[in-house]
Amino acid sequence: MSSTQEQIDPCRKRERIETESFDCSSESQPSKRHKSHIKLHSAEFYDSLPKVWLTRRALKELDRRISQASNPQQPTSVPQLIPGEDTWKQIRRFAGHGGPELCDLRRCPAPPNVTQAMSFSCSTQDNKRTQSTAPMTTPPKTGRSSAYDDNFEQHLIDYHIYPEGYDYPNSRKTPEPTVLRELHEILAQPRPSLSPSCFTTLDFQDFKQKNARAISERKVMSTVLPKIYGNTDIPNEGDLVFTRLDPIANNTTVDVKPDFYDGAHFEDVDQKCPTFFLETKAPSGGADVAKRQACYDGAFGARAMHNLQSYGKGGPVYDGNAYTITSTYHAGTGTLQMYTTHLTQGKDADSSEYHMTQVKAWALTSDPDTFRQGAMAFRNARDWARGHRDKFIAAANEKSRSISAKPLDYNDVLNAAYVQDNIYLEEEDSKDKSRDLRTLSTSRVSRESASTG
Repeated sequence: MSSTQEQIDPCRKRERIETESFDCSSESQPSKRHKSHIKLHSAEFYDSLPKVWLTRRALKELDRRISQASNPQQPTSVPQLIPGEDTWKQIRRFAGHGGPELCDLRRCPAPPNVTQAMSFSCSTQDNKRTQSTAPMTTPPKTGRSSAYDDNFEQHLIDYHIYPEGYDYPNSRKTPEPTVLRELHEILAQPRPSLSPSCFTTLDFQDFKQKNARAISERKVMSTVLPKIYGNTDIPNEGDLVFTRLDPIANNTTVDVKPDFYDGAHFEDVDQKCPTFFLETKAPSGGADVAKRQACYDGAFGARAMHNLQSYGKGGPVYDGNAYTITSTYHAGTGTLQMYTTHLTQGKDADSSEYHMTQVKAWALTSDPDTFRQGAMAFRNARDWARGHRDKFIAAANEKSRSISAKPLDYNDVLNAAYVQDNIYLEEEDSKDKSRDLRTLSTSRVSRESASTG
């Protein structure tokens, strides 16, 4: 794995998002791609929603269904369109008497297959002489839902993944992790690297200037974020798609792909379990999109830690604590927000609920002291997540080596290796090199260009 100073090219992330979603901008951002390349959410996704928000994607799906309903499927067989001589005589005789009565056929669309077949011979001859200059269009394709739509949040709620600020029914109190007060104290612990003598006013002005000049997420990632996370020996990676995880929302949402995350060395563990992530947005990016992405990724990270914690204990463990940190940074406002995600038992014995809770927020561009506090909390949170990750890895490794414990299944490891603040699991070879767990705690940074929001 690379060190924290190494930067990850966000271009591949952007390319993948363009192929997975309707568009790459938030609802407030215009799409710069031709409409013929736009992908719609699947019909299954909208059918699963109890309430559908009238977003552009939802209206596009409505138009598709109306068009489909008004043009019922025609018979696939095309009638014989080249009549014989006897048929031509009958047609001429029939036409000589005025032809058929067509009043009842008003506003009736012609069968598309027949119309196309009738015009085929003529159009073929024309195309041989002249090539049409009209742009070629392709029918829109269905795709899986991404965080660039308000309906995505509703979809998460339907699968018991609750974002920060969710209004629980029946005046139910929002569950908060029991570790929240302790976490506040840990985040406030001073770090020598951020003391006024090490991080001066000139350093703060340099950070503020770089943030003001960053108009794309690539720039935010390469010039702004290093000032926040500083130097560290925590292994990190990014820009990898987690494709081997069980879906958390009925496989109707895109695969997670963190731009940046922390983790453990391969030789230390057998699989990966990211638990610390960061989501960034350029000045023109949508803060609501970043928050939805953080919620989605945090659920995977919390599930990963929960599976590790419960391994070898005969059943799921719900201790009310959070072990996953997700963060968002918006360059337009200079705001760093930090969240936890934790699990509680659902209504059914075999179901879980995921709760996103805000820890704190900092306006990093406001003044040097606020920047020091925010960067200090961010770096302390990475160390805190690493400590819990290492503890769970050691415990799971010990159980997996024990004769009495059932060896951890590969799929269980993958399920245990999910994200936080947009987390993703790196693909690994499935060969069992040992019975250890290869777990990763990740700090995720989802990067997209300013034009895609």
